[in-house]
Amino acid sequence: MEAQEIIDMVIDGVAEHQETAKPDLLNLALVASSWVNRSRYNLFRLGYAKVNIDSAQKARIFAMLLENANSTIKKAELSDATLYFGQSLRDKQNILTFLQNSVVTNTLSLTLAAPTGSRGTPQNQFPWLAISSWSSLTRLKIVASLPSVQTFANIITALPKLHTLTSNVHFVDLSVPPLCIGTPLPAIQNLHIGPRGYALLGWLALSNQAGYPLQDLVLDVGSEDPSPLQDFALANANGVDHVRVTLQDCRWARRVSRGMALLDVVFGVDIVFQYPDYTATEDIVHTLEILAQGLTSSTLMDIEISLPRLRSGLRDQLTVLRALEAFVAEFSPVTPDALSLSVSERRMGSELTLIGPALY
Repeated sequence: MEAQEIIDMVIDGVAEHQETAKPDLLNLALVASSWVNRSRYNLFRLGYAKVNIDSAQKARIFAMLLENANSTIKKAELSDATLYFGQSLRDKQNILTFLQNSVVTNTLSLTLAAPTGSRGTPQNQFPWLAISSWSSLTRLKIVASLPSVQTFANIITALPKLHTLTSNVHFVDLSVPPLCIGTPLPAIQNLHIGPRGYALLGWLALSNQAGYPLQDLVLDVGSEDPSPLQDFALANANGVDHVRVTLQDCRWARRVSRGMALLDVVFGVDIVFQYPDYTATEDIVHTLEILAQGLTSSTLMDIEISLPRLRSGLRDQLTVLRALEAFVAEFSPVTPDALSLSVSERRMGSELTLIGPALY
């Protein structure tokens, strides 16, 4: 038996003990150059590899590695992958080769357009079918510009194990496609939408499975109208454990409030005012009054408000806390004394927090 065969047998034996395989294989790869290939092969085979590809050129290099006759990795099985291709897909064939020779089994983060206020160009030439074939994905994040909601809907329905979805997508065609009768949707437990792509909520609302309870609903509200939240909330009357709203544009506060009011069961609400520092406290209080009208759930237990830096610091923070207590007393079926209320002000790398009830 050749020395290399003995080395490979040792490495394969270590890989059989999956509870300790990852650190052991990483250590074995450092023994000598003759130990690298087999250790790397088992790391990919067991899905321990994490790949961060931020350009078509890197995708091409990785694809060349996979296609090399001497490669020990014939099909890359990746547990987690972060792919960033910017605004251009000029090297489509290289990306397609990489995707066809890879399988992501757990978490995929895909960016096809920079997450800015610009809408970008629809990425209709991207090989979405490859991603739809990764049926074991449990977490998916997509930042892109797509021609239609249907493109995204096809991906979601192809991923039965998906439980965490993060979407910041500009749809050129905002029309909501019909949901085919009998088409099952994955039981998504954590949903993060925005600041683009609220039309997706309208499509999710069509499912007869939409009544499953969410653990977390995270909404980034910027320049796009979040009105589809209302349809989604009606379809998800079973409620959400926790709602987090990051508000960049106050003009949508009333529509967000109406959507939250339609959720019958909510246990916690976080509201983040992503406003410029030293925004007038009166403006924040006015918007907070609108949002508080959506705090209608009788199961509500805690409310957290995060503010930008305020001019008068603690004094303004206390003003907001007192206003929050008054609004809860007016609009919510739960009294302020029965809730955990907190107001925090973002400072340089830290927060200053007041916890209610306010001291008068």
